[in-house]
Amino acid sequence: MNKFIYILPALVLGWLGYLHFSKPAEEIITPQIISMKIPDFSFKEISLTQKKTNRIITSKTLPHKVMMITVFASWCGVCSQEHPQLITLAQEHNLSIYGIAYNDTQKALINYFRYNENPYEKIALTPTIYNLNKLEIRGTPESFLIDANGMIRYRHRGPILKQHIEDIILPIIKEISQ
Repeated sequence: MNKFIYILPALVLGWLGYLHFSKPAEEIITPQIISMKIPDFSFKEISLTQKKTNRIITSKTLPHKVMMITVFASWCGVCSQEHPQLITLAQEHNLSIYGIAYNDTQKALINYFRYNENPYEKIALTPTIYNLNKLEIRGTPESFLIDANGMIRYRHRGPILKQHIEDIILPIIKEISQ
């Protein structure tokens, strides 16, 4: 009986490991291709200088071109890992990126971008994730590719890695730019 007590947890862990690792790799990183109109939103735009701004970024004021919207935070360690890829997309691939800073402050963002290059054309500030419910945000970072008609064509949950740029994002940009 005592041997069974030690063997049972090993069998359960082995079965769980099998279930987790037996999924095909493509199932784990399948891009979330979607086609839905970007929901209406309205967020306060922030300035990365000490100046205050009264400008508002809304879904209606976004330009009609292929772009990315990224939900991030200055305090998010994973967002910092993603940051070089956003710089690459903005500078080397001419992608317009709009940032939505979640649960952040203008002061913290100014400090963050004092040490990090800014890939964003504009940055909006939202104090809670509840303001992002229509986008079904689960956490930071999360990015959306938007086509010229304001349709969300791809959602990327988690950090964008180097391989995601070549394997997923650039092919989708090419497809939705035609």
